[in-house]
Amino acid sequence: MAETQFVERLTSLDLLMPGGYVGALLVFPMTQQSQALLTKLQNSLDLVCERIPWLMGRVCATSATERQRSTLEIRWTATDTPPRITNKGSISHAYEELSRAQIPLENIPADLWISPSAGQIEPGSGAPVFAASLFQFADDKAVGLCIQTHHNAVDGFGFTEVLSLWARCMNEPGSQISSFSPSLNRNGRLAKALDQNSTTNSSLDELFERHPEYSRHPPVLPTKVSACTSEILTIAMKKIDGIKESLKPYLETAPSTNTIACVLLWSAITRARMRRNPDLRNKTSRLPMAVNGRKRLDADLADAQNPYLGNTVLFSLVEMAASDVSNCGQGNASSMEQLAEACGLVAKAQSSDRIDSRHIREVCSIVEGLEDYRSIFPGWELFGSRDLFITSWADLNMYEFDFGEGLGKPRFVRIPYAQADGNVIILPRNRSATEERLEVVIMLQRDDLEVLREDSLWEH
Repeated sequence: MAETQFVERLTSLDLLMPGGYVGALLVFPMTQQSQALLTKLQNSLDLVCERIPWLMGRVCATSATERQRSTLEIRWTATDTPPRITNKGSISHAYEELSRAQIPLENIPADLWISPSAGQIEPGSGAPVFAASLFQFADDKAVGLCIQTHHNAVDGFGFTEVLSLWARCMNEPGSQISSFSPSLNRNGRLAKALDQNSTTNSSLDELFERHPEYSRHPPVLPTKVSACTSEILTIAMKKIDGIKESLKPYLETAPSTNTIACVLLWSAITRARMRRNPDLRNKTSRLPMAVNGRKRLDADLADAQNPYLGNTVLFSLVEMAASDVSNCGQGNASSMEQLAEACGLVAKAQSSDRIDSRHIREVCSIVEGLEDYRSIFPGWELFGSRDLFITSWADLNMYEFDFGEGLGKPRFVRIPYAQADGNVIILPRNRSATEERLEVVIMLQRDDLEVLREDSLWEH
């Protein structure tokens, strides 16, 4: 008798995401033995998979012969079991040593992460949707929980909702975990939110023209590959609050913390790059930023009782003369005017007036209008040290997740170490800290990062 196979077809917005993993490391001071913690974590993960069964599956590529066009889908069977949490034992570093240094990314061994960081899915066995591992620090004073979900299946918000559910299952293991509504899968929920009766009659060429954040042209690979690295730097919240006050004479509406942080990062990184490459002063620089589209479509997609876990990532895009970007907020009147201008551009680009349901429908139409979803590329320069891409996890409340007795709330939230040039991730905010600061993962060429460390933006 053939096994019953289940399929969750991925949406156009899912297909836009890179073929890697969303990952986070949660570090907890340890009050129980790691084996007991591993058992509790596994039992509660089993409950999570009762609610979200496709976490047990694999992201698989389909050929044009299987479907009308090449696409991706999650497949699992009735006999599949929840993913097993791998016990990685102890690492060589002590928790007290690394916590004093704020858990540097490069000190977390790469082999603690179960799944590779990236990779194109080809027809065949596919890639697991979910993976997790647990390890101890050398002094047995803390444990680290590494969690990954495939980016074509889940975005940062969806990833956080999975963690939130896991924490609730740890805290209330005896509670009944209700399942998601079976009436609508991710395609059904997204189609309902998009209101497919409101279709666009624009040609593919017109859609690409209206959405410069996407391109039909693959990125130009550099002739010389420079050494890159990533590092966590911090911005004091009191610095951002001070800038908000300074901007009041220049802006009618106060910019958000996220807007100011993104502009300050763009400015500081552009200054560092100009030190190595003065010709950048004569060019423009683009700032693409990830935007969560759930509430732009339907508030129900962000409902805590039944959140939409699939991808709703859109991109805002701002362009400005690099010389003006580098001068933002440098203390004189003209630099404050440029900072205000940049904040206004960022706020407008990310506004719900700009990225609304029509915008999102058009993005879906671009993907659906292509013969192969893999033929759409970012509309900014991935190489060349000119543009900067920022993703903010600041409002993902991972520090508030209580995993119950033996773990509690995480003391640190980190991501996998990566070597790239021009990527920035603002980590979740720890709002309970005595003096709150924004922790920012900066991925740059090593030479540029050495210069950036000395910028006045950071805490020293």
